[in-house]
Amino acid sequence: MTVTWTLRGYDRRTEFVGDEISIPKARLRIVRGIVPPREDDPTYVDPVGVSADQAVRLAVALGVVVKPECFDYFVESEVDTATFVAAREARLARA
Repeated sequence: MTVTWTLRGYDRRTEFVGDEISIPKARLRIVRGIVPPREDDPTYVDPVGVSADQAVRLAVALGVVVKPECFDYFVESEVDTATFVAAREARLARA
């Protein structure tokens, strides 16, 4: 199973995604230091809101530009279910 993390900004007027920044797995520890996940949700399964200050700090840590005056940011994770299903089917085929 592959998990990816994204800093996603939603337009305040339309609520559509207006900014998407991939978070490299190698930088996840830094992200956790700036935006701690909930104790019961260590992989950010549920989106975690990011304050404007945290968004700016994340931008510096990730080497990107954010626009907290335009977007509400969240740290979100996604699971590549196709990879998960393929791995499970391969294990079953070997059994």
